[in-house]
Amino acid sequence: MANRGIPAPDFSVRTLEGKQIKLSEFKGKVVLLNFWATWCPPCRAEMPSIETLYQRYKPKASFQILAVSVQEEPSVVKTFLAQNPYSFPIALDPTGEAAQLYGIRGIPTTFIIDQKGTLQGALVGGKDWATPQVYDLIDALLGN
Repeated sequence: MANRGIPAPDFSVRTLEGKQIKLSEFKGKVVLLNFWATWCPPCRAEMPSIETLYQRYKPKASFQILAVSVQEEPSVVKTFLAQNPYSFPIALDPTGEAAQLYGIRGIPTTFIIDQKGTLQGALVGGKDWATPQVYDLIDALLGN
Protein backbone atom coordinates (compact mmCIF):
# COMPACT_ATOMS: atom_id res chain seq x y z
CA MET A 1 0.00 0.00 0.00
CA ALA A 2 0.99 3.54 -0.61
CA ASN A 3 2.84 5.29 2.18
CA ARG A 4 1.67 8.11 4.38
CA GLY A 5 2.37 11.52 2.93
CA ILE A 6 1.92 10.60 -0.74
CA PRO A 7 -0.99 11.80 -2.88
CA ALA A 8 -4.08 9.59 -2.68
CA PRO A 9 -4.56 7.83 -6.04
CA ASP A 10 -7.56 9.30 -7.85
CA PHE A 11 -10.34 7.07 -9.11
CA SER A 12 -13.90 7.25 -10.34
CA VAL A 13 -16.79 5.14 -9.03
CA ARG A 14 -20.58 5.25 -9.30
CA THR A 15 -23.26 5.37 -6.64
CA LEU A 16 -26.18 2.93 -6.70
CA GLU A 17 -28.15 5.72 -8.37
CA GLY A 18 -25.55 5.90 -11.16
CA LYS A 19 -23.96 9.21 -10.12
CA GLN A 20 -20.23 9.32 -10.89
CA ILE A 21 -17.92 10.29 -8.02
CA LYS A 22 -14.24 11.12 -8.42
CA LEU A 23 -12.10 11.09 -5.30
CA SER A 24 -10.38 14.27 -6.50
CA GLU A 25 -13.73 16.10 -6.19
CA PHE A 26 -13.20 15.95 -2.42
CA LYS A 27 -9.91 17.88 -2.47
CA GLY A 28 -10.11 20.50 0.26
CA LYS A 29 -11.91 18.05 2.56
CA VAL A 30 -10.72 15.45 5.03
CA VAL A 31 -11.89 12.10 3.63
CA LEU A 32 -12.46 8.75 5.31
CA LEU A 33 -12.23 6.28 2.41
CA ASN A 34 -13.49 2.83 3.32
CA PHE A 35 -13.26 -0.26 1.08
CA TRP A 36 -15.77 -2.93 2.14
CA ALA A 37 -18.11 -5.74 1.03
CA THR A 38 -21.53 -6.93 2.17
CA TRP A 39 -20.28 -10.49 2.87
CA CYS A 40 -17.51 -9.26 5.21
CA PRO A 41 -18.42 -9.55 8.95
CA PRO A 42 -15.85 -6.94 10.17
CA CYS A 43 -17.12 -4.53 7.47
CA ARG A 44 -20.69 -4.98 8.63
CA ALA A 45 -19.64 -4.60 12.28
CA GLU A 46 -17.89 -1.25 11.75
CA MET A 47 -20.59 0.38 9.60
CA PRO A 48 -22.75 1.64 12.50
CA SER A 49 -19.72 3.49 13.91
CA ILE A 50 -18.99 4.96 10.46
CA GLU A 51 -22.59 6.20 10.44
CA THR A 52 -22.08 7.75 13.90
CA LEU A 53 -18.90 9.45 12.66
CA TYR A 54 -20.74 10.69 9.56
CA GLN A 55 -23.58 12.15 11.62
CA ARG A 56 -21.12 13.87 13.97
CA TYR A 57 -19.20 15.59 11.15
CA LYS A 58 -21.97 15.92 8.56
CA PRO A 59 -22.55 19.61 9.45
CA LYS A 60 -18.88 20.30 8.62
CA ALA A 61 -18.60 20.77 4.87
CA SER A 62 -14.87 20.02 5.14
CA PHE A 63 -15.32 16.32 6.06
CA GLN A 64 -16.46 13.50 3.76
CA ILE A 65 -16.93 9.75 4.01
CA LEU A 66 -16.85 7.50 0.97
CA ALA A 67 -17.51 3.79 1.42
CA VAL A 68 -16.64 1.76 -1.68
CA SER A 69 -18.10 -1.72 -2.10
CA VAL A 70 -15.49 -3.91 -3.79
CA GLN A 71 -16.34 -6.44 -6.51
CA GLU A 72 -20.03 -6.82 -5.76
CA GLU A 73 -23.13 -6.64 -7.92
CA PRO A 74 -25.18 -3.46 -7.43
CA SER A 75 -28.27 -5.58 -6.60
CA VAL A 76 -26.43 -7.25 -3.69
CA VAL A 77 -25.36 -3.88 -2.26
CA LYS A 78 -28.86 -2.45 -2.79
CA THR A 79 -30.43 -5.37 -0.88
CA PHE A 80 -27.91 -4.99 1.96
CA LEU A 81 -28.61 -1.27 2.25
CA ALA A 82 -32.37 -1.83 2.23
CA GLN A 83 -31.87 -3.99 5.33
CA ASN A 84 -29.13 -1.78 6.81
CA PRO A 85 -29.87 1.83 5.88
CA TYR A 86 -26.85 4.14 6.14
CA SER A 87 -26.78 7.79 5.13
CA PHE A 88 -23.07 8.18 4.29
CA PRO A 89 -22.14 7.98 0.59
CA ILE A 90 -21.68 4.47 -0.76
CA ALA A 91 -20.23 3.75 -4.18
CA LEU A 92 -19.52 0.65 -6.23
CA ASP A 93 -16.20 -0.71 -7.48
CA PRO A 94 -17.54 -3.75 -9.37
CA THR A 95 -14.24 -4.58 -11.09
CA GLY A 96 -12.04 -3.87 -8.06
CA GLU A 97 -10.11 -1.25 -10.06
CA ALA A 98 -10.17 1.41 -7.33
CA ALA A 99 -9.22 -1.17 -4.68
CA GLN A 100 -6.26 -2.23 -6.85
CA LEU A 101 -4.98 1.36 -6.99
CA TYR A 102 -4.78 1.26 -3.20
CA GLY A 103 -3.19 -2.18 -3.01
CA ILE A 104 -6.11 -3.58 -1.02
CA ARG A 105 -5.30 -7.07 0.24
CA GLY A 106 -7.98 -7.39 2.91
CA ILE A 107 -11.23 -5.69 3.73
CA PRO A 108 -12.29 -3.59 5.33
CA THR A 109 -9.41 -1.24 4.60
CA THR A 110 -9.83 2.42 5.47
CA PHE A 111 -7.74 5.44 4.53
CA ILE A 112 -7.68 8.92 5.99
CA ILE A 113 -6.92 11.58 3.39
CA ASP A 114 -6.16 15.18 4.33
CA GLN A 115 -7.46 18.35 2.69
CA LYS A 116 -4.52 18.43 0.27
CA GLY A 117 -5.40 14.94 -1.02
CA THR A 118 -2.51 13.30 0.84
CA LEU A 119 -2.74 9.93 2.57
CA GLN A 120 -2.46 10.39 6.34
CA GLY A 121 -3.17 6.88 7.53
CA ALA A 122 -4.48 3.44 6.65
CA LEU A 123 -6.04 0.67 8.65
CA VAL A 124 -6.74 -2.91 7.57
CA GLY A 125 -9.52 -4.56 9.54
CA GLY A 126 -12.63 -3.40 11.33
CA LYS A 127 -12.56 -0.51 13.79
CA ASP A 128 -14.88 1.44 16.02
CA TRP A 129 -14.79 4.82 14.27
CA ALA A 130 -16.88 6.58 16.91
CA THR A 131 -14.13 7.05 19.51
CA PRO A 132 -12.45 10.10 21.09
CA GLN A 133 -9.15 9.12 19.39
CA VAL A 134 -10.76 9.17 15.94
CA TYR A 135 -12.56 12.44 16.72
CA ASP A 136 -9.24 13.97 17.87
CA LEU A 137 -7.52 12.86 14.64
CA ILE A 138 -10.26 14.27 12.42
CA ASP A 139 -10.46 17.50 14.44
CA ALA A 140 -6.68 17.91 14.11
CA LEU A 141 -6.82 17.36 10.33
CA LEU A 142 -9.71 19.81 10.07
CA GLY A 143 -7.71 22.35 12.08
CA ASN A 144 -10.28 22.46 14.91
